[in-house]
Amino acid sequence: MSYCQFLFTLTLTAGLSAVAVRAEERQAIAADQFDKLHKMIRVQPDEQRFWQIPWKLTITEAREQAAKEGKPIFVWAGAGGAPIGVC
Repeated sequence: MSYCQFLFTLTLTAGLSAVAVRAEERQAIAADQFDKLHKMIRVQPDEQRFWQIPWKLTITEAREQAAKEGKPIFVWAGAGGAPIGVC
């Protein structure tokens, strides 16, 4: 076994052990705290303002509106896709 393989095995073993220990430490959330915690982790008002923008889902719609209003088109694209969740 090479030194790199040994380090990988050691790291993997330590990581799996930590996961196993944490799994045992989990405790149920008390019913009276659940609502409070749920409100805290949900998206808050004005937290993601791009959801408030009336995005166009096709380039055709965007071009028509841009031509009508004399404005440029902003295209949001990337490997993760658009944040509005349209595939």
